[in-house]
Amino acid sequence: MNRLHDDALANALRGKLMSYLNAFGLDGAAILSITRQAEPVLCPPGQPIVRQGEREPYIFFLVQGNTEVRFASDGVERVVGERPAICVLGEIAYFNHTPATATVQVKGAEAAVLFRLSYAVFTEVLADYPELKTTLGRIGDLRVISQNNGFARYRMFADMIGRPRDRFALNRSLFSNLETTVQTILLPMLPPEARLLEVGDGPGVLCELLHELNPQLDDRLFILSDHLEEAISTPKVARPSTFARAQYLRERFDGILALQVMNMVPPPQVDDQFAAARELLNPGGLLMVIRMRLFNIQYDIKRFDPLQFYTSLEALVDRLWPAARGGRHLIELTFVDADLDPLMAWNQGFADWAERGELPLPGSLDDGARVLLDHLLRQASQRLFDPDEIHYRWLVWKATTHGFTLKRAEYLSDISYFFQIYQRA
Repeated sequence: MNRLHDDALANALRGKLMSYLNAFGLDGAAILSITRQAEPVLCPPGQPIVRQGEREPYIFFLVQGNTEVRFASDGVERVVGERPAICVLGEIAYFNHTPATATVQVKGAEAAVLFRLSYAVFTEVLADYPELKTTLGRIGDLRVISQNNGFARYRMFADMIGRPRDRFALNRSLFSNLETTVQTILLPMLPPEARLLEVGDGPGVLCELLHELNPQLDDRLFILSDHLEEAISTPKVARPSTFARAQYLRERFDGILALQVMNMVPPPQVDDQFAAARELLNPGGLLMVIRMRLFNIQYDIKRFDPLQFYTSLEALVDRLWPAARGGRHLIELTFVDADLDPLMAWNQGFADWAERGELPLPGSLDDGARVLLDHLLRQASQRLFDPDEIHYRWLVWKATTHGFTLKRAEYLSDISYFFQIYQRA
Protein backbone atom coordinates (compact mmCIF):
# COMPACT_ATOMS: atom_id res chain seq x y z
CA MET A 1 0.00 0.00 0.00
CA ASN A 2 1.68 3.20 -1.23
CA ARG A 3 0.89 6.90 -1.03
CA LEU A 4 -1.14 8.32 -3.93
CA HIS A 5 0.95 11.02 -5.64
CA ASP A 6 -1.69 12.16 -8.12
CA ASP A 7 -2.71 15.38 -6.35
CA ALA A 8 -5.57 16.16 -8.75
CA LEU A 9 -7.15 12.75 -8.19
CA ALA A 10 -6.52 12.95 -4.45
CA ASN A 11 -8.25 16.34 -4.21
CA ALA A 12 -11.23 15.14 -6.27
CA LEU A 13 -11.64 12.07 -4.07
CA ARG A 14 -11.16 14.15 -0.93
CA GLY A 15 -14.17 16.19 -2.03
CA LYS A 16 -16.10 12.97 -2.57
CA LEU A 17 -15.27 11.85 0.97
CA MET A 18 -16.39 15.22 2.36
CA SER A 19 -19.76 14.88 0.60
CA TYR A 20 -20.17 11.35 1.95
CA LEU A 21 -19.54 12.39 5.56
CA ASN A 22 -21.72 15.47 5.16
CA ALA A 23 -24.64 13.26 4.08
CA PHE A 24 -24.59 11.67 7.55
CA GLY A 25 -24.91 15.07 9.25
CA LEU A 26 -21.36 15.24 10.61
CA ASP A 27 -20.18 18.68 11.76
CA GLY A 28 -18.29 20.59 9.06
CA ALA A 29 -15.26 21.18 11.26
CA ALA A 30 -15.02 17.45 11.99
CA ILE A 31 -15.20 16.69 8.26
CA LEU A 32 -12.36 19.10 7.55
CA SER A 33 -10.29 17.65 10.37
CA ILE A 34 -10.64 14.14 8.94
CA THR A 35 -10.13 14.95 5.28
CA ARG A 36 -7.16 17.27 5.83
CA GLN A 37 -5.27 14.79 8.00
CA ALA A 38 -6.16 11.60 6.11
CA GLU A 39 -3.42 10.24 3.86
CA PRO A 40 -4.42 9.12 0.32
CA VAL A 41 -3.03 5.67 -0.53
CA LEU A 42 -3.25 3.13 -3.35
CA CYS A 43 -3.88 -0.57 -2.70
CA PRO A 44 -3.12 -2.89 -5.66
CA PRO A 45 -5.59 -5.50 -7.00
CA GLY A 46 -5.78 -8.64 -4.85
CA GLN A 47 -3.95 -7.07 -1.91
CA PRO A 48 -5.59 -7.11 1.54
CA ILE A 49 -6.40 -3.80 3.19
CA VAL A 50 -7.02 -5.51 6.53
CA ARG A 51 -6.34 -9.15 7.41
CA GLN A 52 -8.46 -11.38 9.62
CA GLY A 53 -6.79 -11.86 13.01
CA GLU A 54 -4.39 -8.92 12.58
CA ARG A 55 -4.51 -5.36 13.85
CA GLU A 56 -3.88 -2.69 11.23
CA PRO A 57 -3.37 0.60 13.16
CA TYR A 58 -5.45 2.65 10.73
CA ILE A 59 -9.02 3.69 10.05
CA PHE A 60 -9.63 3.52 6.29
CA PHE A 61 -12.12 5.30 4.04
CA LEU A 62 -12.45 3.43 0.75
CA VAL A 63 -13.26 6.12 -1.85
CA GLN A 64 -12.58 4.39 -5.17
CA GLY A 65 -12.58 0.74 -6.20
CA ASN A 66 -14.28 -2.39 -4.94
CA THR A 67 -13.35 -4.89 -2.25
CA GLU A 68 -14.52 -8.31 -1.14
CA VAL A 69 -14.79 -9.62 2.40
CA ARG A 70 -13.27 -13.03 3.16
CA PHE A 71 -13.79 -15.04 6.30
CA ALA A 72 -11.75 -18.09 7.27
CA SER A 73 -13.21 -20.82 9.47
CA ASP A 74 -11.99 -24.38 10.06
CA GLY A 75 -9.20 -23.85 7.57
CA VAL A 76 -11.55 -22.80 4.78
CA GLU A 77 -11.72 -19.21 3.52
CA ARG A 78 -14.93 -18.01 1.88
CA VAL A 79 -16.07 -14.76 0.27
CA VAL A 80 -18.92 -13.52 2.47
CA GLY A 81 -19.62 -10.08 1.06
CA GLU A 82 -18.41 -6.96 -0.69
CA ARG A 83 -17.53 -3.42 0.38
CA PRO A 84 -17.98 -0.95 -2.46
CA ALA A 85 -16.86 2.66 -2.27
CA ILE A 86 -17.54 4.75 -0.24
CA CYS A 87 -17.27 2.90 3.06
CA VAL A 88 -15.33 2.82 6.33
CA LEU A 89 -12.97 -0.04 7.18
CA GLY A 90 -11.28 -0.87 10.46
CA GLU A 91 -13.46 1.14 12.83
CA ILE A 92 -14.85 -1.94 14.61
CA ALA A 93 -11.35 -3.20 15.46
CA TYR A 94 -10.45 0.30 16.71
CA PHE A 95 -13.45 0.69 19.01
CA ASN A 96 -13.41 -2.91 20.28
CA HIS A 97 -9.61 -3.14 20.62
CA THR A 98 -9.66 -6.42 18.70
CA PRO A 99 -8.01 -7.82 15.58
CA ALA A 100 -9.92 -7.64 12.30
CA THR A 101 -12.78 -10.14 12.22
CA ALA A 102 -12.41 -10.69 8.46
CA THR A 103 -10.07 -9.97 5.56
CA VAL A 104 -10.97 -7.15 3.19
CA GLN A 105 -9.04 -7.16 -0.07
CA VAL A 106 -9.20 -5.27 -3.36
CA LYS A 107 -11.45 -6.89 -5.94
CA GLY A 108 -11.04 -6.64 -9.70
CA ALA A 109 -8.23 -5.43 -11.95
CA GLU A 110 -8.05 -1.84 -10.70
CA ALA A 111 -6.27 -0.53 -7.63
CA ALA A 112 -8.37 0.90 -4.81
CA VAL A 113 -7.88 4.39 -3.44
CA LEU A 114 -8.27 4.93 0.29
CA PHE A 115 -7.77 7.69 2.81
CA ARG A 116 -6.28 6.44 6.05
CA LEU A 117 -5.97 7.91 9.53
CA SER A 118 -3.59 6.42 12.07
CA TYR A 119 -5.10 5.37 15.38
CA ALA A 120 -3.21 8.18 17.10
CA VAL A 121 -4.63 10.86 14.79
CA PHE A 122 -8.09 9.32 14.84
CA THR A 123 -8.08 9.35 18.67
CA GLU A 124 -7.29 13.08 18.62
CA VAL A 125 -10.10 13.73 16.14
CA LEU A 126 -12.55 11.79 18.34
CA ALA A 127 -11.49 13.82 21.38
CA ASP A 128 -12.29 17.04 19.53
CA TYR A 129 -15.46 15.76 17.84
CA PRO A 130 -17.06 12.98 19.94
CA GLU A 131 -20.16 13.00 17.71
CA LEU A 132 -17.99 11.26 15.09
CA LYS A 133 -18.45 7.96 16.95
CA THR A 134 -22.24 8.22 16.61
CA THR A 135 -21.89 9.03 12.91
CA LEU A 136 -19.68 6.00 12.35
CA GLY A 137 -22.28 3.94 14.22
CA ARG A 138 -24.94 5.02 11.72
CA ILE A 139 -22.60 4.20 8.84
CA GLY A 140 -21.93 0.82 10.44
CA ASP A 141 -25.68 0.17 10.72
CA LEU A 142 -26.04 0.85 7.02
CA ARG A 143 -23.26 -1.58 6.17
CA VAL A 144 -24.22 -4.36 8.56
CA ILE A 145 -27.95 -4.27 7.94
CA SER A 146 -27.82 -3.82 4.17
CA GLN A 147 -25.13 -6.46 3.54
CA ASN A 148 -24.93 -8.85 6.48
CA ASN A 149 -28.46 -9.62 7.60
CA GLY A 150 -28.68 -13.00 5.91
CA PHE A 151 -29.10 -16.09 8.08
CA ALA A 152 -25.88 -17.62 6.71
CA ARG A 153 -24.00 -14.50 7.83
CA TYR A 154 -25.61 -14.75 11.26
CA ARG A 155 -24.29 -18.30 11.64
CA MET A 156 -20.80 -17.24 10.55
CA PHE A 157 -20.92 -14.37 13.03
CA ALA A 158 -21.83 -16.74 15.85
CA ASP A 159 -18.87 -18.91 14.89
CA MET A 160 -16.59 -15.87 14.76
CA ILE A 161 -17.31 -14.88 18.35
CA GLY A 162 -17.22 -18.48 19.57
CA ARG A 163 -20.84 -18.71 20.72
CA PRO A 164 -23.48 -21.40 20.12
CA ARG A 165 -25.19 -20.50 16.90
CA ASP A 166 -28.23 -22.70 17.49
CA ARG A 167 -30.02 -20.41 19.91
CA PHE A 168 -33.32 -22.08 19.10
CA ALA A 169 -32.03 -25.32 20.65
CA LEU A 170 -31.08 -23.44 23.82
CA ASN A 171 -34.61 -22.04 24.13
CA ARG A 172 -36.65 -24.85 22.58
CA SER A 173 -38.64 -25.68 25.70
CA LEU A 174 -39.97 -22.11 25.68
CA PHE A 175 -41.15 -22.20 22.10
CA SER A 176 -43.26 -25.36 21.73
CA ASN A 177 -46.46 -23.50 20.83
CA LEU A 178 -44.60 -21.26 18.43
CA GLU A 179 -42.94 -24.24 16.76
CA THR A 180 -46.34 -25.86 16.16
CA THR A 181 -47.76 -22.61 14.78
CA VAL A 182 -44.89 -22.06 12.37
CA GLN A 183 -44.89 -25.66 11.15
CA THR A 184 -48.62 -26.26 10.74
CA ILE A 185 -49.99 -22.80 9.94
CA LEU A 186 -47.39 -20.33 8.68
CA LEU A 187 -45.27 -22.47 6.34
CA PRO A 188 -48.27 -23.86 4.39
CA MET A 189 -49.43 -20.27 3.78
CA LEU A 190 -46.12 -19.16 2.21
CA PRO A 191 -45.20 -19.45 -1.47
CA PRO A 192 -42.47 -22.03 -2.30
CA GLU A 193 -39.74 -19.43 -2.97
CA ALA A 194 -40.64 -17.11 -0.09
CA ARG A 195 -38.04 -14.71 1.32
CA LEU A 196 -38.51 -14.30 5.08
CA LEU A 197 -37.37 -11.70 7.59
CA GLU A 198 -37.19 -12.23 11.35
CA VAL A 199 -37.46 -9.20 13.63
CA GLY A 200 -37.59 -9.03 17.40
CA ASP A 201 -36.64 -10.69 20.64
CA GLY A 202 -33.96 -13.35 20.48
CA PRO A 203 -32.94 -12.65 16.87
CA GLY A 204 -32.01 -15.82 15.01
CA VAL A 205 -34.30 -18.16 16.93
CA LEU A 206 -37.08 -18.16 14.37
CA CYS A 207 -34.66 -18.43 11.45
CA GLU A 208 -33.12 -21.48 13.12
CA LEU A 209 -36.57 -23.03 13.50
CA LEU A 210 -37.50 -22.30 9.88
CA HIS A 211 -34.18 -23.68 8.66
CA GLU A 212 -34.72 -26.85 10.68
CA LEU A 213 -38.21 -27.31 9.28
CA ASN A 214 -37.20 -26.48 5.71
CA PRO A 215 -33.42 -26.44 5.00
CA GLN A 216 -34.10 -25.16 1.47
CA LEU A 217 -34.98 -21.78 3.00
CA ASP A 218 -31.35 -21.24 4.07
CA ASP A 219 -30.43 -18.47 1.62
CA ARG A 220 -33.88 -16.87 1.83
CA LEU A 221 -33.84 -16.19 5.59
CA PHE A 222 -32.89 -12.76 6.91
CA ILE A 223 -32.60 -11.10 10.33
CA LEU A 224 -33.24 -7.50 11.39
CA SER A 225 -31.72 -6.99 14.83
CA ASP A 226 -30.69 -4.11 17.06
CA HIS A 227 -28.47 -6.27 19.28
CA LEU A 228 -27.39 -9.36 17.36
CA GLU A 229 -24.03 -9.91 19.07
CA GLU A 230 -25.49 -9.48 22.56
CA ALA A 231 -28.40 -11.78 21.73
CA ILE A 232 -26.06 -14.54 20.60
CA SER A 233 -23.72 -14.19 23.56
CA THR A 234 -26.49 -14.03 26.23
CA PRO A 235 -29.42 -16.03 24.79
CA LYS A 236 -31.58 -15.93 27.93
CA VAL A 237 -31.55 -12.16 28.36
CA ALA A 238 -34.19 -10.21 26.45
CA ARG A 239 -32.80 -8.22 23.52
CA PRO A 240 -35.94 -6.78 21.94
CA SER A 241 -35.52 -5.34 18.47
CA THR A 242 -37.81 -3.17 16.38
CA PHE A 243 -38.16 -2.09 12.76
CA ALA A 244 -36.04 1.01 13.47
CA ARG A 245 -33.27 -0.17 11.13
CA ALA A 246 -35.68 -1.06 8.32
CA GLN A 247 -34.55 2.06 6.46
CA TYR A 248 -31.26 0.30 5.71
CA LEU A 249 -32.79 -2.76 4.09
CA ARG A 250 -32.73 -3.02 0.31
CA GLU A 251 -34.65 -6.29 0.11
CA ARG A 252 -38.40 -6.88 0.07
CA PHE A 253 -39.93 -9.98 1.61
CA ASP A 254 -42.81 -12.41 1.25
CA GLY A 255 -43.08 -12.92 4.99
CA ILE A 256 -42.03 -11.11 8.18
CA LEU A 257 -42.04 -12.72 11.62
CA ALA A 258 -42.22 -10.13 14.41
CA LEU A 259 -41.53 -11.80 17.77
CA GLN A 260 -42.07 -9.64 20.85
CA VAL A 261 -42.06 -6.41 18.84
CA MET A 262 -45.57 -4.95 18.93
CA ASN A 263 -45.98 -5.67 22.65
CA MET A 264 -42.55 -4.30 23.59
CA VAL A 265 -42.43 -0.90 21.92
CA PRO A 266 -44.25 2.08 23.48
CA PRO A 267 -47.81 2.26 22.09
CA PRO A 268 -47.19 5.44 20.03
CA GLN A 269 -44.52 3.50 18.11
CA VAL A 270 -46.78 0.58 17.19
CA ASP A 271 -48.09 2.52 14.20
CA ASP A 272 -44.50 3.07 13.05
CA GLN A 273 -43.80 -0.67 13.30
CA PHE A 274 -46.81 -1.63 11.17
CA ALA A 275 -45.98 1.07 8.63
CA ALA A 276 -42.36 -0.11 8.35
CA ALA A 277 -43.44 -3.75 8.03
CA ARG A 278 -45.81 -2.83 5.23
CA GLU A 279 -43.00 -1.11 3.31
CA LEU A 280 -40.79 -4.21 3.61
CA LEU A 281 -43.45 -6.65 2.35
CA ASN A 282 -44.21 -7.50 -1.24
CA PRO A 283 -47.89 -7.12 -2.20
CA GLY A 284 -49.76 -10.06 -0.72
CA GLY A 285 -46.93 -10.70 1.75
CA LEU A 286 -47.61 -12.05 5.24
CA LEU A 287 -46.81 -10.43 8.59
CA MET A 288 -46.82 -12.73 11.62
CA VAL A 289 -47.09 -10.90 14.96
CA ILE A 290 -46.17 -13.06 17.97
CA ARG A 291 -46.56 -12.29 21.65
CA MET A 292 -45.27 -14.67 24.32
CA ARG A 293 -44.66 -14.60 28.04
CA LEU A 294 -41.32 -16.27 28.63
CA PHE A 295 -40.91 -16.70 32.36
CA ASN A 296 -37.19 -17.38 32.36
CA ILE A 297 -36.36 -14.56 29.96
CA GLN A 298 -35.34 -11.42 31.85
CA TYR A 299 -37.23 -8.25 30.93
CA ASP A 300 -36.78 -4.70 32.12
CA ILE A 301 -40.26 -4.21 33.54
CA LYS A 302 -39.84 -0.45 33.87
CA ARG A 303 -39.13 -0.23 30.17
CA PHE A 304 -41.56 -2.87 28.92
CA ASP A 305 -44.77 -2.37 30.88
CA PRO A 306 -47.30 -4.78 29.33
CA LEU A 307 -50.17 -2.38 30.09
CA GLN A 308 -48.69 0.66 28.35
CA PHE A 309 -51.11 0.40 25.45
CA TYR A 310 -54.03 1.28 27.74
CA THR A 311 -53.17 4.96 27.41
CA SER A 312 -54.15 4.69 23.76
CA LEU A 313 -57.23 2.62 24.64
CA GLU A 314 -58.32 5.20 27.24
CA ALA A 315 -58.06 7.93 24.60
CA LEU A 316 -60.39 5.93 22.34
CA VAL A 317 -62.85 5.34 25.20
CA ASP A 318 -62.83 9.05 26.13
CA ARG A 319 -63.50 10.07 22.53
CA LEU A 320 -66.61 7.85 22.35
CA TRP A 321 -67.89 8.08 25.95
CA PRO A 322 -66.35 11.18 27.62
CA ALA A 323 -67.93 10.57 31.05
CA ALA A 324 -67.56 6.79 31.27
CA ARG A 325 -64.27 6.69 33.24
CA GLY A 326 -65.35 9.34 35.74
CA GLY A 327 -61.87 10.88 35.76
CA ARG A 328 -60.22 7.62 36.86
CA HIS A 329 -58.06 5.18 34.93
CA LEU A 330 -59.70 2.43 32.91
CA ILE A 331 -57.83 -0.14 35.04
CA GLU A 332 -57.97 0.10 38.82
CA LEU A 333 -56.02 -1.68 41.56
CA THR A 334 -58.34 -3.60 43.87
CA PHE A 335 -55.78 -5.12 46.24
CA VAL A 336 -52.08 -4.70 46.90
CA ASP A 337 -50.03 -7.01 49.11
CA ALA A 338 -46.27 -7.14 49.62
CA ASP A 339 -46.21 -10.84 48.77
CA LEU A 340 -48.61 -10.78 45.83
CA ASP A 341 -48.88 -9.07 42.49
CA PRO A 342 -51.44 -6.25 42.57
CA LEU A 343 -54.96 -7.35 41.68
CA MET A 344 -56.56 -5.30 38.94
CA ALA A 345 -60.04 -4.83 37.54
CA TRP A 346 -61.88 -2.59 35.13
CA ASN A 347 -62.89 0.83 36.41
CA GLN A 348 -66.05 0.05 38.41
CA GLY A 349 -67.98 3.03 37.13
CA PHE A 350 -67.15 2.08 33.54
CA ALA A 351 -68.17 -1.53 34.28
CA ASP A 352 -71.51 -0.34 35.67
CA TRP A 353 -72.20 1.67 32.51
CA ALA A 354 -71.29 -1.34 30.35
CA GLU A 355 -73.48 -3.69 32.39
CA ARG A 356 -76.47 -1.37 32.00
CA GLY A 357 -75.89 -1.20 28.23
CA GLU A 358 -75.39 2.58 28.34
CA LEU A 359 -72.25 2.65 26.15
CA PRO A 360 -73.49 2.34 22.55
CA LEU A 361 -71.04 1.87 19.68
CA PRO A 362 -71.33 4.53 16.94
CA GLY A 363 -72.19 3.22 13.48
CA SER A 364 -69.20 5.09 12.00
CA LEU A 365 -66.60 2.85 13.72
CA ASP A 366 -64.32 0.79 11.50
CA ASP A 367 -64.48 -2.98 11.91
CA GLY A 368 -61.21 -3.24 13.86
CA ALA A 369 -62.25 -0.68 16.47
CA ARG A 370 -65.73 -2.19 16.74
CA VAL A 371 -64.38 -5.69 17.50
CA LEU A 372 -61.92 -4.26 20.04
CA LEU A 373 -64.60 -2.30 21.91
CA ASP A 374 -67.10 -5.16 21.73
CA HIS A 375 -64.64 -7.31 23.67
CA LEU A 376 -63.85 -4.53 26.12
CA LEU A 377 -67.54 -3.95 26.89
CA ARG A 378 -68.20 -7.70 27.19
CA GLN A 379 -65.39 -8.10 29.74
CA ALA A 380 -66.41 -5.02 31.71
CA SER A 381 -70.12 -5.91 31.80
CA GLN A 382 -69.34 -9.47 32.96
CA ARG A 383 -66.73 -8.26 35.48
CA LEU A 384 -64.01 -10.21 33.66
CA PHE A 385 -60.48 -8.90 33.40
CA ASP A 386 -58.21 -10.22 30.66
CA PRO A 387 -55.91 -7.43 29.44
CA ASP A 388 -53.99 -9.80 27.16
CA GLU A 389 -57.14 -10.41 25.13
CA ILE A 390 -57.77 -6.66 24.82
CA HIS A 391 -54.17 -6.12 23.77
CA TYR A 392 -54.64 -8.84 21.17
CA ARG A 393 -57.70 -7.04 19.77
CA TRP A 394 -56.01 -3.64 20.04
CA LEU A 395 -53.18 -4.82 17.79
CA VAL A 396 -55.67 -6.12 15.21
CA TRP A 397 -57.30 -2.69 15.19
CA LYS A 398 -53.93 -1.00 14.69
CA ALA A 399 -52.94 -3.38 11.89
CA THR A 400 -56.15 -2.82 9.94
CA THR A 401 -55.51 0.93 9.90
CA HIS A 402 -52.28 0.23 7.98
CA GLY A 403 -53.85 -1.83 5.22
CA PHE A 404 -53.40 -5.30 6.70
CA THR A 405 -56.07 -8.00 6.64
CA LEU A 406 -56.14 -10.58 9.43
CA LYS A 407 -55.93 -14.10 7.93
CA ARG A 408 -55.24 -16.42 10.88
CA ALA A 409 -54.93 -15.85 14.62
CA GLU A 410 -55.01 -17.63 17.96
CA TYR A 411 -55.04 -16.45 21.55
CA LEU A 412 -54.20 -18.83 24.43
CA SER A 413 -54.99 -17.00 27.66
CA ASP A 414 -53.63 -19.68 29.97
CA ILE A 415 -50.06 -19.23 28.71
CA SER A 416 -50.34 -15.60 27.50
CA TYR A 417 -49.49 -16.57 23.94
CA PHE A 418 -50.98 -15.26 20.76
CA PHE A 419 -50.11 -15.02 17.11
CA GLN A 420 -51.71 -13.03 14.31
CA ILE A 421 -50.99 -13.53 10.61
CA TYR A 422 -51.85 -10.56 8.42
CA GLN A 423 -51.73 -10.12 4.67
CA ARG A 424 -50.65 -6.93 3.01
CA ALA A 425 -53.07 -5.64 0.37
